[in-house]
Amino acid sequence: MRYLIDSKDRLVSLNEEWVAFATTNSGQGVAAESDVIGRRIWDFFSSEELKSVYRWIFQKVRKTEQPFSLPFRCDSPSMRRMMSLEVEHQGNGYLAITTRLDQSISRSPLSLLDVNASRTAESIDICSMCRRVNLGHNHWVEAEDIIHLPEISRTGRFPSFNERVCHDCSSQVEDLPYMVSLSGNVDKGEESPLIVFLHGETQGDNLFRLQAPPRLVSSHKLLDLPPFILLSVLKHKPGPWDIEKVMTALRETLDLYAIDRRRIYITGISSGGMAVWKLITQYPDVFAAAVPVAANANVYMSSPAAGIKPPVWATLGGADPVVREKTFLNGMKLLKLNRWDVKWTIFDGQNHDCWTATYLNQDIWEWLFAQKKANPASLI
Repeated sequence: MRYLIDSKDRLVSLNEEWVAFATTNSGQGVAAESDVIGRRIWDFFSSEELKSVYRWIFQKVRKTEQPFSLPFRCDSPSMRRMMSLEVEHQGNGYLAITTRLDQSISRSPLSLLDVNASRTAESIDICSMCRRVNLGHNHWVEAEDIIHLPEISRTGRFPSFNERVCHDCSSQVEDLPYMVSLSGNVDKGEESPLIVFLHGETQGDNLFRLQAPPRLVSSHKLLDLPPFILLSVLKHKPGPWDIEKVMTALRETLDLYAIDRRRIYITGISSGGMAVWKLITQYPDVFAAAVPVAANANVYMSSPAAGIKPPVWATLGGADPVVREKTFLNGMKLLKLNRWDVKWTIFDGQNHDCWTATYLNQDIWEWLFAQKKANPASLI
């Protein structure tokens, strides 16, 4: 199957195999070439995380003019299909995308994957790339492995799917700059709050294993909060965060999604928390509030431009061997003297990993979503 997209990611041509495959595999709204040409390719994605992966692949191929290949699965109820994707630059921002069937393995029909199967109100994550299912705690298994679960065996009905990208698949895309996820029933026609998340040193490859926003969103643990968009920025090399790369990711996300610019929040852990302090100092008019976790503020306590000081709730583990409590408290007191709207929580007995306690604290989440800027953020 082969198709061509222009510099605006609009489909401009495709071969007969594309339409045939789409209609055979329950492609909605696809009956002929005319149903597809002129539409943006993103209309055919159901996973925001998968969009993040593909957008980066497209950007990389356009920038380097080098082809990019990626394995993926496209299963049917009775067939495992191992496929490969190749993206090639065609000039002027045009890309040719080719998908090939590398191997197919027959199996007994799996009703779980039948789009017409009866579904319960429950949902379960399925990886858009490898088609494995998340049993919880980022334990991904083949779809066949869950049909014998008691709740499925008892009712004969299946949970609905949430399309996501598992860690193993996202790690195949080298230098992926960020991932976008949706928490709750985000209405794409209305503006939603945005949370920017910055992980700690060496944690980029374990993003969904941390008890932090990416994992909490993936496991649907924040559904009692207002629906929001999560931007998880990734750092692949040791050393300080590149603040401009974070801002680039933020600008791109603002261009792609309907974001309430009065409600852009930022949080980060350890080195990511230090980057939070730096960002709200350098770009104080962008963020409505911040939650830096396990990070000292001292090095970034110069007064923000125009006297703007976003409200902050900082947290620390009382037994943190990296950030000392005395140093942390001195920083908080100095911020108070400089008229920052800052509050803090020290979790007794917690070590450097106080993010688990922080992100499971309902008071912190409710405080964060209550913050709203008077004027929308403007990014140059």
